[in-house]
Amino acid sequence: MQTGKGISIPSILKVGKGALTKIGSYLKNEGIEQAVIFFGNGLIDMFGTDVMNSLKQEDIKVLEYSELDTVDIDEIITLAFAMPNKTQAVISIGGGKVIDAGKYAAFLRHYCGHTGHKNCTGEVYLFRDWRYDLKDHSTL
Repeated sequence: MQTGKGISIPSILKVGKGALTKIGSYLKNEGIEQAVIFFGNGLIDMFGTDVMNSLKQEDIKVLEYSELDTVDIDEIITLAFAMPNKTQAVISIGGGKVIDAGKYAAFLRHYCGHTGHKNCTGEVYLFRDWRYDLKDHSTL
């Protein structure tokens, strides 16, 4: 009988007003210096400047960033193995699809970030700003 593998929960989960403007300090506190960022569909235009400015202030190098709108396993596998080898963390910003894709991509590459665990299952950092919630759910 084959048993499934677990995918670890995020090492950092920040939800709230201004979370994206502090992303650089959150990562720096965890010893992260290089990251790949996945944004939900349309979120680079909404939050890209805030995120990139925060990372730049803390000297966090963004190796790659892109918008994702897929949960197709073949696309996520391709994405995971196209990430630079220097990647220390995968950051997902947005809703369900981008978070799931980021978690699985990190899992496939066994990114352990700062943890140093021999058999870790990947590190994903998730950030959600209330501005996104309000725009996404304007009827609330």
